[in-house]
Amino acid sequence: GLASILIRDIKIDKAGRVWLAPDRRDLCYYDETANKFIYKPRMKFSETFFPEIKGRYCAINKIYSRGDTALWLGTTLGLFSYNIAKDQFHFYAGKLQDDFLSLHEDIHTKKVYFTQQSGGVQVLDLANNRYEQVNGKKISNEDSRREPATWLPAHEGIWEIKSTGAFSLPPTAQIP
Repeated sequence: GLASILIRDIKIDKAGRVWLAPDRRDLCYYDETANKFIYKPRMKFSETFFPEIKGRYCAINKIYSRGDTALWLGTTLGLFSYNIAKDQFHFYAGKLQDDFLSLHEDIHTKKVYFTQQSGGVQVLDLANNRYEQVNGKKISNEDSRREPATWLPAHEGIWEIKSTGAFSLPPTAQIP
């Protein structure tokens, strides 16, 4: 059965599997043919990778598609991926014990932008295997405002993501 009364997120993949993020539990999907939930051992992987978190609160907050064969998992430990075909988890980056808020993957630049509750936007450069945290750049160039942007919700404001960088807009900023 379902391992939690609180489901933090649901994602349907291209194969039609319904993926669930039950609070304090492993990643799972509902198998309609077998009429049961299939659990994937994300907690065991996390505790192996971070032994200090054993017994502490840990949850998947968000599930995002990563192409046709994988999922991004935004967790209270940071950003993970799950390769469906290989049945394999991978940790990328992030802050421990911090709720995950949002994610944007730019397939052209091969960068993943994500936010967690503590603030700032975190950038994962998949092409160069680099990670950095951006603490806020002000928007000052009028020309950059004309470029299409992606917006990410964050703690204490929002972030505007463009090819020129990530820009913080705190709650007091005026948005054009």
